[in-house]
Amino acid sequence: MKSRNIFNKLWIIESLSDGELKTGLHLYEGLFPSIKKEQPELIVSLEQPNSKDEFLYCLETIYKDVVENRNYPLIHLECHGCEKGLGLANKEIVEWNEIRDLLIQINFACEVNLLVVVAACKGAYLIHTATQLDRAPFYAIVGSEQEVKAGELQADFTEFYKSFFLSLNGNKAIESLNRQAKKTNRLYHFVGAEVLFLKAFRKYHRDHCIGKAKQSRLEDLVTKAMVMPEVSRNGVNWARNQAKEWFKNEQEPAFERMKARFFWLDEYPHNQERFTVSYVDVLQQ
Repeated sequence: MKSRNIFNKLWIIESLSDGELKTGLHLYEGLFPSIKKEQPELIVSLEQPNSKDEFLYCLETIYKDVVENRNYPLIHLECHGCEKGLGLANKEIVEWNEIRDLLIQINFACEVNLLVVVAACKGAYLIHTATQLDRAPFYAIVGSEQEVKAGELQADFTEFYKSFFLSLNGNKAIESLNRQAKKTNRLYHFVGAEVLFLKAFRKYHRDHCIGKAKQSRLEDLVTKAMVMPEVSRNGVNWARNQAKEWFKNEQEPAFERMKARFFWLDEYPHNQERFTVSYVDVLQQ
């Protein structure tokens, strides 16, 4: 985990029913007062939405805070998780894709520095919101794909934040989070946006740029081009050779365009130094 991103405000969003262990509140009241003594500039806010509307409003509030106050956020989510989304205090489920657009707005506003920590069962499923070749909804996510008990989540993330804010070393923090797991079977994962972009582009490359899919696209190009008299005069074989040449030369520029869009390099060209994934990485698989 490379700590190349920046943030100065931690938002704890807890949505748990009455009678449940309030793990977010425990972090807010029991841990962060001592951490703030070491990191006095850190701002910590606790939000406890009950419903989907209130939860989405919290994300809107975070976006406004970034825009108006230039506070760059780390969002810590304390909810019940499933493959579909987050279960809230009133038993509603906010689906992963329902929060995607708001996360994209926040991530854009903080120049692709948004870190999301999901202290919930199967919280790492949030990564699926970043496997589309669009805009990245976060810089990175920390979460688990497995069932985790509330008490374990509380203990694990207490150690995570202790390590992170005292050492300012992301790798050590992830090791602390997984302190009880074997290295080959980690319970929690740190997944960066570069990894997710590469995964998404490889899928696009596999589905559209090789094999039968590639041949189908080439023939479609030839069919459309043959309508033009200047192409028709040269014949179908000439058109097919031209299409093959264009297709071969277009792959890396297409990668660069999608990369620029995903990481907002068009808006933040300085991020080119942070996100160095290349077309060669695609071909090496």
